[in-house]
Amino acid sequence: AIERAGFFAGHPVWYVATSEASTRCGWAGSEMTRPIPAALGTVTMLSIPAALYMGFRTIYLLGCDCNWWLDNLVRGEWGAEHQHFYGRNPFVERESSLCDFGLESEFKSLSEHLASYRLLRQHAEGLGARIINATGGGILDVSERAKLEELFVPWSA
Repeated sequence: AIERAGFFAGHPVWYVATSEASTRCGWAGSEMTRPIPAALGTVTMLSIPAALYMGFRTIYLLGCDCNWWLDNLVRGEWGAEHQHFYGRNPFVERESSLCDFGLESEFKSLSEHLASYRLLRQHAEGLGARIINATGGGILDVSERAKLEELFVPWSA
């Protein structure tokens, strides 16, 4: 679909081979030369193993709040589509809603998602790396937290 749509035309594209879900395997990996245990297919869940594979030893998460359904739940808008910071996904007709899967399914999915983050953190720690969540707020609680504004000294000329 990526090639048919012409995304990244003129640029090399590498695909990641995934194996069984990391939560079913009970472990996470970052050896990108063979299939790795997959999480839920989010960009972050593939970026962390890639960064570890490339040798990064400190990984900062920004915008990883795991609140994709929480606002709709609080407002009672069961049919509202999941919201993202980006525009429409060209590969789906519409985003899913709480009505599509039900709250039990959403909580199970969230639990597996958080477990995948925990497994990635444990894998990173085994490599001597740290994953630091510098997202302002959110429910993702499996990594150490930091405030983005305290991490970097402003650049001045």
